[in-house]
Amino acid sequence: MYSPLPCHGGINFYIGNRPGASGRYEKAFAGPHGLLRQREMVLEEAQAREGRPLTWAEADAYWMRRGLEAASSDLAGWALLLGRKALLLLNASEIALDYNPDFLRGRMLPLSLPLPGFGLVFPLAAAGLVFLLLERKVPWAAVLLLAGGGAAVVLFFVAARYRLPLVPPLILFAGYGAAQAVRFAASARLVGLSLAASAAALAAFVAFLPVEPQDFAVSWWMLGDAQVKEGRLFDALESYDRSLATRPTSAAWNNKGTALLRLSRAGEAAGAFQKAVDLEAGNREAWNNLGVAWKRKGDSFDEAEEAFLQALKRFPDYRLPAENLADLYEKEGWHDAAEQVREDYLRPEER
Repeated sequence: MYSPLPCHGGINFYIGNRPGASGRYEKAFAGPHGLLRQREMVLEEAQAREGRPLTWAEADAYWMRRGLEAASSDLAGWALLLGRKALLLLNASEIALDYNPDFLRGRMLPLSLPLPGFGLVFPLAAAGLVFLLLERKVPWAAVLLLAGGGAAVVLFFVAARYRLPLVPPLILFAGYGAAQAVRFAASARLVGLSLAASAAALAAFVAFLPVEPQDFAVSWWMLGDAQVKEGRLFDALESYDRSLATRPTSAAWNNKGTALLRLSRAGEAAGAFQKAVDLEAGNREAWNNLGVAWKRKGDSFDEAEEAFLQALKRFPDYRLPAENLADLYEKEGWHDAAEQVREDYLRPEER
């Protein structure tokens, strides 16, 4: 019996430790899944690679094995990868999974306020820990919480939301560091103050080390999606263009094509969808949308038919291109061909 509850530990370990991993979230394999469709796709991909049906637990174990194999096959490279993830964990830049806080800073009043960020809290917390060591009253429970939480993130992959549990204890250490710095300065305890300042300087160096360049590609793309939902299609096109100028992705091209379709610019939409499938042949939505765009153009029957056929060849269980191809044939008066498509690709209840 298949478990209704998916497991994610194995695939997350594989994402963060597979060959070529950067230390942040990236697709583990081709296909238009991302975070939202990861649950379904990791099971399907594992089953395809193993050549047999798998339970969720078996699929999770499969990905964990692949991640462990990648790590053990190049221990030196894996050690460097863990070091990179540790630097990302302690960096002032937020490694976002979707909207980047720095992207939103100029667009939301609360975030635009000059509030202390990780780049200030971490150095002050380092100073606070030095003061606590000098005074021999280290709260080891908080230190273990930080060490364990940090190790858990580094072992998988780094994202801003995953390091969030580390922030409350860091704030407490930072507050103590700021308060003790004033006291040590007032009492001229210069040795202790120098040690704490050195720790803070080292932490600041790590925090502001340019490990990963700022990349707002996903944020611009998601802003475009939000603008489409609000009916602001021209603003959405501008946002998609900003995303594509930063880092071209199949998903952004596909979503730009959808906006162009809504503006009745079918020819341009077809061009966008073509770029989407050129970048990622496993993007099933883009293949179907490419057919829809050619179909709406009105004088491109062959191109529409080919796109739908390609979608069905690559994804025979994907019913939208079957429905669209059958409709295309019906409009041409090819009723037998339309019925054959329905029989081949649609279950009786879907015809």
